[in-house]
Amino acid sequence: MAVFGDYTMNVVVSHAPNTFTPMTTAFLTIVVGTPVTYYLMNQHFDLRLAMAKKAALEVELTAAVEAAQMASIAKSDFLANMTHELRTPLNAIIGFAAILGRSNALSPEDARYVALVNNASQALRDIINDVLDYSKLEADGIEFERLPMDPVDIVRSTAMLLADQAAAKGLELSVCSSGAQSMVLGDQSRIRQVVLNLLSNAIKFTAAGRIGVGVDVQIEGGLAHIRVEVEDAGIGLPPDHPERLFKRFSQADATVTRQFGGTGLGLAISKRIVEGLGGDIGARNNIAGGATFWFEVTAPVIKEADGGVDVAPAVLSLDRPARILIVDDNAHNRELIIALLSPFDVDIQTACDGVEAIAANEREAFDIILMDIQMPNLDGISATERIRAAELTRGRRTPIIAMTANVLPEQIARCLSVGMDGHLGKPIAPEAVLRTIALWVAQSA
Repeated sequence: MAVFGDYTMNVVVSHAPNTFTPMTTAFLTIVVGTPVTYYLMNQHFDLRLAMAKKAALEVELTAAVEAAQMASIAKSDFLANMTHELRTPLNAIIGFAAILGRSNALSPEDARYVALVNNASQALRDIINDVLDYSKLEADGIEFERLPMDPVDIVRSTAMLLADQAAAKGLELSVCSSGAQSMVLGDQSRIRQVVLNLLSNAIKFTAAGRIGVGVDVQIEGGLAHIRVEVEDAGIGLPPDHPERLFKRFSQADATVTRQFGGTGLGLAISKRIVEGLGGDIGARNNIAGGATFWFEVTAPVIKEADGGVDVAPAVLSLDRPARILIVDDNAHNRELIIALLSPFDVDIQTACDGVEAIAANEREAFDIILMDIQMPNLDGISATERIRAAELTRGRRTPIIAMTANVLPEQIARCLSVGMDGHLGKPIAPEAVLRTIALWVAQSA
């Protein structure tokens, strides 16, 4: 009877609980007896309650997922807007500093000042990039460059950026190098950002004394083994969990945050960068007080015989005069590109928005169009779509390159999806602009 009761419960209650009707109840009372029937009915009602709770939880889960999606969209919109607003003015600072730095009319002291402005703006750009790319850092989606760089020069120039800050606190800042001094292939901006983070922390947490920066480069088998150390005389590391400092939003304790400020992201970002480069990073307490933060990376050495790497500033090499249309609503950005291209054999026209760009493209043919995205009246995306549609009847396709402060992956993908041929992110690198123009002008010949 018990076996029959269990079977009946599985069939009637578990598989079809909604069929537990008064007729079913009467039938079960006759067959298996009143006690067993009451037991089955209780199980039936418990199951209905569980199903109701499950349905309520599903509703809550759906609402939580929708809220998370809305939060993600809001974060993306915020990053997109902040990207544009920060990068647009920085574009003019970096671009004009680079142009001014090539002038032969500067005195040595003025040239040094311009170099400081340029290095500082580059460092600021790198900081902005790291903040805006934090979602990539969390998703292990960092992309690293392999460009010529001098690791010793990077460390020295970064220390120079913070020399005045250290002097204002009465700190002695020194840089020493050992081993070889050689050009290597690596990510200059990422290495600079790590050095900047470590050195900024050393200055922030040191009240008095000396800060020493050391860089050692050892060549072995075509690879440069680079080790950078930043030694301070500050508060030192927490004795219990020094590795905790390399986790995001983490500092020594809440008192440190209140006294010295900061978000606690610098070391976490540095750790992701160094590990992404295949290196290692760490810290230790000094016997005499303070702490030493260090990192190690390797990079291929550039051999003189290779001859395939151009470390000199790029020049615009054209086989013929080129006609270029610059589309940007910011007058400073238009002036910057005109100044950058003025030494070369190019005919430049400008437009302030997408409407003017379409009209200019209908009046005359251009070898390349440099198109901003966020503009009044008609944005760069819509202007490109209309230009591409009109080209279907003309039979001639003009290369269009997005030149914009919209640099998030989905924004770049959007530019390419409407028919743009490439993307240059602001702040622009002058060499990248010249290389892009030379490439597309040659192809449109």
